[in-house]
Parts: sequence; C-alpha cells; structure tokens
Amino acid sequence: MASSERRGHILPIAAIGPEQVSRSVLFLADDARAHVTGMVSPIDAGAATENTA
Repeated sequence: MASSERRGHILPIAAIGPEQVSRSVLFLADDARAHVTGMVSPIDAGAATENTA
C-alpha cells in the first residue's frame, strides 16, 4: 500500500499543497466562473470519494 493510500488520498500525492488550493481560488476569482452560482469543491486528492462505491 502506497503512503498516499494510507493517508486517504486517491491521487498519488503525499499532501495537498498551496499550489493546488491557489488554483481553485484563482478559478473562483476569474471571469471563467461567471455562471457558477454554487458548488462544493473539495481539495482533498479524492478522499471525499474514496468510500462512495
């Protein structure tokens, strides 16, 4: 079992860093999100979907 799996991440990364969070923040501040009126956007390397199957 990989260390990323032990931490509950589906993606093969050790941790969520500032770069991943800042990309989501930049999207929300950009005009590209003009039609987004509400959403939940977890930044958790897939941990929220781990046990949904």
